Amino acid sequence: MFESRQYRLNPYFCRMKFVNSKRPSYLHVLCLCICTLFLHSCKFTPAFAPDSSILKSLEEIRIEEPKNEIEFLFVRSLENRIGFDTSGKKTLKYGIIQTEQTIGHGRKRLIGEIWIELHSKDNRHAPFHKKLRNFVSIPSSRNLVEDISFRRDAQSRLITILSNQTYQMLIAHLAASDPAS
Repeated sequence: MFESRQYRLNPYFCRMKFVNSKRPSYLHVLCLCICTLFLHSCKFTPAFAPDSSILKSLEEIRIEEPKNEIEFLFVRSLENRIGFDTSGKKTLKYGIIQTEQTIGHGRKRLIGEIWIELHSKDNRHAPFHKKLRNFVSIPSSRNLVEDISFRRDAQSRLITILSNQTYQMLIAHLAASDPAS
């Protein structure tokens, strides 16, 4: 009954014309085919494909046991993305430092630094080590209960940010060192 049509204004005659948008143009189909051929010819494989070697390598990583609450939040957040493995071929070691800085006007900044090292079982040296840093803002209040709540919320946000950065760095490292890619 009603067709979805796209309107295009003709500047010369100031009339509305109907454009049929249901059919893809041949140029779009040709560009899609060419892009697909280029990606296939350079042996492009997506990192998150179900049978990719990067995801298999991520599943082989064992994360070091946490020692305090902040490290527990980090390990839990990272294991939600990587998975839990106790007998992995590689071990992820980490260290977290948190500092608090006053910005002014009743606001504070929570700064988190993390260093990560990926060790393989067969050799002792760390082929991959990185130091990451990020911060979140903490609004201060005159109420002690709100202040504690704000600080805990900022800690969990900071740890989530750092674990996401760690996950991205691990994927980038595994993609760069993957011989299949």
